[in-house]
Amino acid sequence: MLLFVVSMTALTSCKKDNAKLVGKWECETASYIDDNITQPTDYLIGMVWEFYQNGNITTTGTFDPTDSDGTATSATYVYTGNRLTIKYTELDGDLETETYRITELTQSNLVIEKNDNDIDDHLQLTFKKI
Repeated sequence: MLLFVVSMTALTSCKKDNAKLVGKWECETASYIDDNITQPTDYLIGMVWEFYQNGNITTTGTFDPTDSDGTATSATYVYTGNRLTIKYTELDGDLETETYRITELTQSNLVIEKNDNDIDDHLQLTFKKI
């Protein structure tokens, strides 16, 4: 019985958090932090990510700046705990997976970080709900 109550609480919490994530988010700041040195990543500012309840995400702009043509890119996402995993197909047809750690999620703010196997360097993106 206790396990049932705990699992129901966990599911309710995930649904509530997922509801916060659903909607349109615009990137306001983007920084790459390497060995405690912060470098602005201005080409990501202004991109819009729209999360749908069904697990789809549409982005304006692109995850790879070399492919940026200003068009919308579709992908899927899974949000579990403080992890956001996004899967998408690049223009060359390669399937890619990006995993982010959510450090803040409120009704109006989203902050995510992506580490590339190095604790000292990571990308940090700050979004506002629009």
